Amino acid sequence: EWWPFSRWMRLIWHHKSSGLHAANHFASSGIMFGGKLNFSPLVAREAILPPDDPACGYQPVLRAGARLPHLLLPDGTAIAEHIANDRYTLLLLADASATAEALRAALQARGVACQVARVAAHAKGQETSGGQLAFEYAKHAMLVVRPDLHVAWRLKLSARPPDAAAVESVADTLSGRSGG
Repeated sequence: EWWPFSRWMRLIWHHKSSGLHAANHFASSGIMFGGKLNFSPLVAREAILPPDDPACGYQPVLRAGARLPHLLLPDGTAIAEHIANDRYTLLLLADASATAEALRAALQARGVACQVARVAAHAKGQETSGGQLAFEYAKHAMLVVRPDLHVAWRLKLSARPPDAAAVESVADTLSGRSGG
């Protein structure tokens, strides 16, 4: 009657000594980085909501509600180094100064602290460590990033600059005055 118990203990010992449990234990990048804040009242909603990543994998995406993907910039700094840890950051990737200034003024009128940071996600003749991800960054004129490194809103290069009403709507969402 002790045989099944001893066999079970040998199987557990073999599993732990083989390292198989470690592979499963540390394969949780999807849980750590892949969660999306799709229904956060402080994130502008996308037209199509992406699903969360599976628990064992992380696919970096540049969308509102997703964690800001890591990118090493041509000057050698990480893009996260340009994000404030106590306020929104309006991350200018291209010339969107008018939109950034309008949004900054609208947020400050609502009592929301923010800063403007200009970065060159990809300079001509310089390589970045991002590859496809650098290409995704290059499609955007501006990102609004929360202190927890989640993208709150994005402005694509292909989009028309938002009018005053759209900027006010985004500021209402980011300040928590609307449902998103």
